[in-house]
Amino acid sequence: MFLNEQQFVNPYGACCVKGGAQVLAKKLLQALRLHFAQSNSLLSETFDHQQLRCSQNHIGYKMYHARHLVFCEGWRAASNPFFPEIKFQPAKGELLRIRCSALPPDQIVMGAAVLTPADAESEFDVGAVYEWQAATQEPSPKNHELLLQLLAKTIRVPFEVVAHTAATRPTVYDRQPLAMFHHQYSTLSVINGLGTKGFMWAPFFAEWMSTEILMRLGNSFDN
Repeated sequence: MFLNEQQFVNPYGACCVKGGAQVLAKKLLQALRLHFAQSNSLLSETFDHQQLRCSQNHIGYKMYHARHLVFCEGWRAASNPFFPEIKFQPAKGELLRIRCSALPPDQIVMGAAVLTPADAESEFDVGAVYEWQAATQEPSPKNHELLLQLLAKTIRVPFEVVAHTAATRPTVYDRQPLAMFHHQYSTLSVINGLGTKGFMWAPFFAEWMSTEILMRLGNSFDN
């Protein structure tokens, strides 16, 4: 298969993966937040670990009470005092959002850069970079230039940069996802270390963790 050489830098041909799908992460998270807010199941504030009260059969936090708590904090779990044994190695990533009407709107292209259709017409997210010793969580001029260089090795058509963003991947030293219980309090557990594959792995580990918690509590999804 050959992509349009007027659009893409494609000297060696390409292959097409059929049956793939794309998760619109921002829209999904917005919908989930709205759903939980409407069901009165969302407390939108910074979690204060110092106000958490734990025992073997009870969790207390401010005015709230529960039988179990699962920490899903992403890279911020590096400061969680209940799981200091987790050795995080966060990886900062950056993306460019470009506007380009000359590219096919429904294809993910993997070349020197990866182009993914965004949630606005004729816009694409371009990534990505890895920075293991980042001094800041803000986008950097160095990585802006690097992404432009990668993009120049991928497409031939004019484009406009409309945004430059950064985020941190919650990775650990051995790159293995974590789903574990606290060594002392059976009422605490954590899911983390999903790295770049959170949307693929999170449903599996969430289901496993939920089932394990309910088994330990003597319950099931049916009752």
